[in-house]
Amino acid sequence: MRVTRMPKVFLSPEDRASNVYASSALWNGKTTNEKEQMGRCADYLEIALKRCGCEVINAQYGGMYDRVRDSNAWPADLHIALHTNGFNGLNVCFAVAEHVTGDSFNDIAEMVNGAE
Repeated sequence: MRVTRMPKVFLSPEDRASNVYASSALWNGKTTNEKEQMGRCADYLEIALKRCGCEVINAQYGGMYDRVRDSNAWPADLHIALHTNGFNGLNVCFAVAEHVTGDSFNDIAEMVNGAE
């Protein structure tokens, strides 16, 4: 079955202010943290997704369990958890985790890519 509407996207940015970034990573002249930066990423992503016609919830509240519950209850077509790791001076990498069932992921990707 093809998706006939733009997806409902639930954004869940990391909320740990205790995950402080390297002191050289300044934002507005001061050090920053994961909560602040992932919140900013979610705000920009929300604007872009809405411009493409997606419904979006930008959940900058509660904890992981609250957000998963709300995402499932909505229900979201895509749940995007925005997260980085603090830099330990040794490892630099990123990872993408996904859970996909059926063809809906490809259908959604095609719709977003084709949006103007």
